[in-house]
Amino acid sequence: MHTSPAGTTLDIRPMLPGDVPAAMGLVRAAGWNQTEADWRFMLAAGQGFGIAGDSGRLLASSVVLSYPPDVGWIGMVLVAPEARRQGLATRLMHNAVAATQGAGLVPMLDATPAGREVYGALGFRDLEGIGRWRGAGQGQAAAALRMSPALARAGITADAVAFGADRRRLLSELRGRAGGLTLALPDGGGWLWSRAGRTATQVGPVLATSAAGAITLCAAALDQLAGPILIDVPEREAELTAFLRGRGFSLERQLTRMALGGAAPATLGSAMRAIAGPELG
Repeated sequence: MHTSPAGTTLDIRPMLPGDVPAAMGLVRAAGWNQTEADWRFMLAAGQGFGIAGDSGRLLASSVVLSYPPDVGWIGMVLVAPEARRQGLATRLMHNAVAATQGAGLVPMLDATPAGREVYGALGFRDLEGIGRWRGAGQGQAAAALRMSPALARAGITADAVAFGADRRRLLSELRGRAGGLTLALPDGGGWLWSRAGRTATQVGPVLATSAAGAITLCAAALDQLAGPILIDVPEREAELTAFLRGRGFSLERQLTRMALGGAAPATLGSAMRAIAGPELG
């Protein structure tokens, strides 16, 4: 049992579907982009852990997603403004690491610069840098490069190779979700998934056997999607980032992919041109 200076008992407990509205309050306070649909998926596909005050109000959250056979993805570590600097995030991280390692998985995450310092102190090591780019879509072009069921199945297989783990549940969820766009190159050389966010459409993951294929997919997505867009691109992808700059995108923040413990799966394999987002890997 942990007690705050004010005497409030702050124990970690499982998050339940009924916590989604309060979890969205944490998202809004942090200025993040997740939606209720994202929370419902993460709580159904993984484990959510929360800390609530005596009133029952959710004060902090974390999520662990299991991607078989090896990846335990940690995300959504959020603390309400009034409950910060009480060690809640650190306690939730220790709990998430224990749950992940207890399941025989490698703990992994994408960290902001501030988070990177905290996670480094916990033993996480850097794998690769990622840049978050923000811009806008045109929302004017006719539908093109839509993903057929056969291409969707091929994309799931390609993602498992590039990510190093099975994310079929996630990719099937994204393909079936309203407000998103899923595209594929007809020759089976590239795939793009997206989802509607709270403040912007999140484009990703984007897989392609070539940089040119990734640019073709992203160009089609930007032509068809309307409004603000976010896309998280590994720093090595110079051609794609140059294309985004040319379309008016600007770098919003830096992320670092990190892992704890033994050899990490190749979660940024050569075909991974943009990630699904720091909460999803």
